[in-house]
Amino acid sequence: LYDDWQADFVPIDLALGWGEIGEIRIDKWIDWWQSDRWYHYRFRRRLWKAPLSQDYIREYSANVHVVPATAKVAAGLQHLGNNDLVFMEGMLVDVEVQKDHEIQKYFTSLTRTDEGDGSCEIMYVERLVAKGIEYR
Repeated sequence: LYDDWQADFVPIDLALGWGEIGEIRIDKWIDWWQSDRWYHYRFRRRLWKAPLSQDYIREYSANVHVVPATAKVAAGLQHLGNNDLVFMEGMLVDVEVQKDHEIQKYFTSLTRTDEGDGSCEIMYVERLVAKGIEYR
């Protein structure tokens, strides 16, 4: 959870992975972490021996800025931990907010091949299922 100026509309970011990235065995090869609304990874061992390439990681992972549709979805997001399996239903959105008397626009990424600033997805989450509990 964040307490920056964006927290009113995007209180949480999730580093998500699917495909082989979702397999626990991958964690022995790669360290994952989040800081300052960015998600990062670092290979622990020699890159040429790792089971996944950087291109695969870019295509099968995302830093998702989450806009919860309800207080219940927001509460469910607060209980997520590392390696939790989640299902989220909603839509990708662009966000427009006023900051210091000017309009700031944030656009969601619509491709899996981008990286760096502007490559994050912004997702309006209407339904979350995690740890066997459904939040709407």
